[in-house]
Amino acid sequence: MSAITEIGIKNLFGQLNYRIPLNMTDNITIIHGPNGCGKTWILQIVNAVFSLNYSFIIRAPFDLIEFKFRDGGHFVVRRHAEERLALFQPALGDADWPPYSSIKLSFTYSSRRTKQPKEFFLRGEGGRLSIARQMPLSIIEREIPELERIGSREWLDESRREVLTFEDVRRIYGHRLPWISRFKTTPNWLSELTERVDINFIQSQRLIRMPIPRSRPEPPSRRDITEMVEHDSQEIAEKIRNTLSQSAGISQSMDRTFPARLMSGDYFKIESESQLREELNKINLKRQSLYAAGLLDQEEEVPLPEKSMNDIEKNVLSLYRQDVEKKLHVFDYLQKRISTLMDLINSKFQPHGKSLVIDRNRGFVLKADVGGGRTFRPAELSSGEQQQLVLFYELLFKTSSKSLVLIDEPEISLDVGWQRRFLDDLAKVIKLDRCSILMATHSPQIIHNRRDLTVPLSGGVLE
Repeated sequence: MSAITEIGIKNLFGQLNYRIPLNMTDNITIIHGPNGCGKTWILQIVNAVFSLNYSFIIRAPFDLIEFKFRDGGHFVVRRHAEERLALFQPALGDADWPPYSSIKLSFTYSSRRTKQPKEFFLRGEGGRLSIARQMPLSIIEREIPELERIGSREWLDESRREVLTFEDVRRIYGHRLPWISRFKTTPNWLSELTERVDINFIQSQRLIRMPIPRSRPEPPSRRDITEMVEHDSQEIAEKIRNTLSQSAGISQSMDRTFPARLMSGDYFKIESESQLREELNKINLKRQSLYAAGLLDQEEEVPLPEKSMNDIEKNVLSLYRQDVEKKLHVFDYLQKRISTLMDLINSKFQPHGKSLVIDRNRGFVLKADVGGGRTFRPAELSSGEQQQLVLFYELLFKTSSKSLVLIDEPEISLDVGWQRRFLDDLAKVIKLDRCSILMATHSPQIIHNRRDLTVPLSGGVLE
């Protein structure tokens, strides 16, 4: 599946129509407009469609959303109202408001390669899937012990540490529930289509990580609520440790076979001594960048003797160079992203006397340039500093290549200077990951002098 090139939505809130062409040159598209024009709803609906969150789609206040793809594909999701409520509800911002008492969903995909459009239909009533209400839901926990029911249509999956809707349970565990086969399930073509469009939704509330709800109706305590910046700090430390473990396994294997491979001569030999020294110097420079990223311990560099090398020495060093490159290659993904993150964050923090470093055990470590260089926890940063760290960590470490990233209100807690630099910072992330960005913002400072990236959402009201 090629990239999405255009998104269209009809009758948002029963009256708004928008067409949003995505910028395919800079890979950044900005939607903006007054409060109530539906910016956040559009991002939420796009995310719900490609995560097949049927319950959300049924409740959302729109009639149709369509997606056009670079390869000519056309994907349409319609909400067909079968019984309109007597009064149009005024609470447009309420996510639980079902605008119709009975809704039929249709999913249609067509392309130049399909002779006939592919279609799938579901029915929902009162904001729920009617098929879910017919299910003997008590059987689910009996047949799948790792699931704990925590709501009328939600289960906590202990093995995955995720909250699943009924549709998720059916999709993941349907093979263990024989009775589920007599009900409609998502067709393969729709699953494949949505899986091939990778969506990452970065919501406006991104500093707090709420606990997974439990079956007991107890409010979460302060201990249960985690600052997202602390969670990300622990996560990056774990990523580093896992990569070090992977590197150690590669090193052990290569060291064990080094004598045999040297004796067999089955490796690339560098004949020129000057070229060999140049390649070994590149390895030393790469080690330095890995030290700076917190991925390797600092070690004293031992230079090669200046004397000329004989053929045996060149062969040994050629194989050594080849092995070291393979051992260090495992760090490439992390090193590029850590270096980019540190560059982006420290360009903002250092003018205020702070620096970010990455530690394999503690994750994010903040250092003060005054007061003896004391270190402090990332949760001690200001809300604006945390916003930047969390947002760019999400973009760099939780976004896959060629995905569509949805960002809601990136300007939250940022001063004017940081807002004006935001698009330049995004361009560095896009250059690394080749992702596309669709963001919703109120900020003229973020838009700054890039009106060419914007799609205004101020019109579209039906007569």
